[in-house]
Amino acid sequence: MSDKGLNSFIHKDSKTSSGRESYIAKLFKKSSWFFDLKGAIKEEEAGYNALDTASVSLGVAQNKEEVRAANAPASTELKKESPSTKPNDNSDSFAQAKKVLQVDQPIIPKSTEHTKIKLDKDFDEYLSSISTDWASSEIPGIEFFDKKVEVLFLGLDSIEEDYIPEITPVSLRESSHDLLGKMIMAMGLKEGDFVRAPLIKIGEPYENAIRFIQFFKPKVVISLGATATNIILKEKLKLSNVHGQLSAQSIEINGETLQFSICPLFHPELLEINPNMKRTAWIDMQKVMTFINDN
Repeated sequence: MSDKGLNSFIHKDSKTSSGRESYIAKLFKKSSWFFDLKGAIKEEEAGYNALDTASVSLGVAQNKEEVRAANAPASTELKKESPSTKPNDNSDSFAQAKKVLQVDQPIIPKSTEHTKIKLDKDFDEYLSSISTDWASSEIPGIEFFDKKVEVLFLGLDSIEEDYIPEITPVSLRESSHDLLGKMIMAMGLKEGDFVRAPLIKIGEPYENAIRFIQFFKPKVVISLGATATNIILKEKLKLSNVHGQLSAQSIEINGETLQFSICPLFHPELLEINPNMKRTAWIDMQKVMTFINDN
């Protein structure tokens, strides 16, 4: 079956307004995504802004057709909407996802027991303990942050003692330079609605993840890959058995109770290696979109 439903984040490329692949796009094929988010492409920003504006007006409209295509039976041939009939506003992609998934009842995460944890540093103290170059004020897109986010994407990158980047590897900015960035854009999440955080393996990885949850207060944590999933759920699980399943969490941190849900997703690196799995990831993403819309 062709996979048109994923075109919004599979086939986008990183080119300049002249159509040529940019130097930064070439560089990022082998580099971590977060260097781009520190402003390395300011000289190209005007061109990208123009492209992004067009993609926002067209992308959501395309999503409706693409989601139907992604979930249609193999024998079904979808009728393509003409450009004149497509909406040009930012339509409710969450509602569309719910329609496609045919969800008659709200998605209710399975419950987990209440957990208590005490942390001895505030967020900025914690960041500076990893690297003196890290600070919340240096996080790209932090100006869009308004006390909480819809989704925290955890574990795209791993930070270990032998590799601590100078740039804070956290971001609330949109990016089309990697697969996760394209997935986030396809979900309809905008700057300030989400945050990307690495899996920090210096010290206690679980507590490190909890620090990001405490600061950003997400509605849903999407754990990327088995390692991030097993750490945040504190269980050894096969990702193939739990991906796309939401589990409710209630954690008391220094006397403050936070409630959120966790949804495991296949790691984007695995999706790059196995493109056929992108369909599954897209369906899992729609479940998260539906849950957010209903809560």
